[in-house]
Amino acid sequence: MRSYIIKRLFQSLIVVWLVSIVIFTTMHLTPGDPVTILLGQRDVSAEQMDKIRAKWGLDQPIVKQYLVWAGNAFQGDFGKSIAYNGVSVIDLVLHRVPNTALLNLYAFVLAIIIAIPAGIFSAVRQYSFFDYATSGFAIFAMSLPNFWLGLMLLIVFSVWLGWLPTFGIQSWKSYILPCISLAAMNAAILTRFTRSKMLEEQKQDYVKTARSKGVMEKNVIRKHVIRNAAIPIVTLIGYRFAYILSGTVVIEMVFAWPGVGRLLVESIFRRDYLVVQAITLVAAIIIVVVNLITDISYTFIDPRVHYD
Repeated sequence: MRSYIIKRLFQSLIVVWLVSIVIFTTMHLTPGDPVTILLGQRDVSAEQMDKIRAKWGLDQPIVKQYLVWAGNAFQGDFGKSIAYNGVSVIDLVLHRVPNTALLNLYAFVLAIIIAIPAGIFSAVRQYSFFDYATSGFAIFAMSLPNFWLGLMLLIVFSVWLGWLPTFGIQSWKSYILPCISLAAMNAAILTRFTRSKMLEEQKQDYVKTARSKGVMEKNVIRKHVIRNAAIPIVTLIGYRFAYILSGTVVIEMVFAWPGVGRLLVESIFRRDYLVVQAITLVAAIIIVVVNLITDISYTFIDPRVHYD
């Protein structure tokens, strides 16, 4: 296990390094000058423009800019924001992290609480009314883009009925619509996947053997079917959790949510390189770490899994 973890950590470092190169290169090849966007319509001489670029290190060759940024980022220093008047990038991001983290946490817990029991019960009661209803709802939810669902929820519950806030974080009610919008697709995918894996496991010979020996059905489902179906389900949960930020970006824009996703979009439009690079690099690190934790968790779910 130890050698496997060390090997995966080494591979993860290489992945993060390659991602940092792609992020940095992509941002600097994107059309637009952050200094020009920062100054707006103000009349500034070419000499002053050069001084501003020199202040932010934008006059240096791109390779040198990358080495300086990567070296500082390795030490936890992501520089200062160009668009936000020199505010530390790490402070700017950390200020938004709690809002995004809580939103994602609530949405993902909601999705798991709904999806796992629904998928299990749907598989156990195959071809029942509940099974048909759950499968139909899951397919419907999977086909809805989360931004469209968010807009429809806003129109119905905020504009027409006036029950819930329309934007920002005003109270606990502000979390309801964004959480539903984020949780819907994840719950649908997890429900379908859980049902599929449960049905697949129920057809295995060891399940038939347990039933032929007179083992109670609830024990067959709990001790055999669920336990063996758990590994692919945990894999999917880890995968969806790692990439949940991609959906959060859209939802935060729809609900004007003061989170990291909205900060990322605003920074892209303002060509605030350092903020965009910091957020995307941290997101890549989260994906790598979650995938590693998911792999390691297999040994706790199923003792037969070893990484020796």
